[in-house]
Amino acid sequence: MVAFRARNVVSGGGCAIHGERAAIGLHRGSCAGAGERRRQKKVPTNQKAKKTYQEALNYQHRHMTEAALDAFKKADKQDGGHCLAWQKKMIKYGIELRDWKTAETAAQEAVEQAQGEKNVALAHYQFGIVLITEGLERRKDEFFAHSHDELHRALAAQPKFPGAIFADGQALAHLKQDDAAKARF
Repeated sequence: MVAFRARNVVSGGGCAIHGERAAIGLHRGSCAGAGERRRQKKVPTNQKAKKTYQEALNYQHRHMTEAALDAFKKADKQDGGHCLAWQKKMIKYGIELRDWKTAETAAQEAVEQAQGEKNVALAHYQFGIVLITEGLERRKDEFFAHSHDELHRALAAQPKFPGAIFADGQALAHLKQDDAAKARF
């Protein structure tokens, strides 16, 4: 594994072989910043947002998760909520820190901006996962019901989406709808 890492550094960095590392399970996020920049649909034009994003990455690098989440939220607000990569970070850290309002807001923004069947399905699926996690934490059925709705929308966009099928079955099971849950599984 050491030889593999050294070869990657010599060959031009982690992002050039991102797919190879992910396929064999070695990708640890070391190239996340550069990879995200390529996948972003809209490059932020606001200089304050760029600076705040760099601060967030610095906090993230130093394992200061709460400060990183706050900086990602601030950067997203400064840019008008258009960057999918920042929204994904807000969802990730919102769930991790149990900041449900942030995670839900970012997931809702991702749903609103999603284009194409695949991206729409993924956005609704992510929102459904946020709601299931929140429902488990707060022990309230309303989150499972909303999650079922979001996952149903994901399945409407991509009917053979295994993750959404499984998560929808879980949401239905938590709603005590066993027959419908068994049909999903």
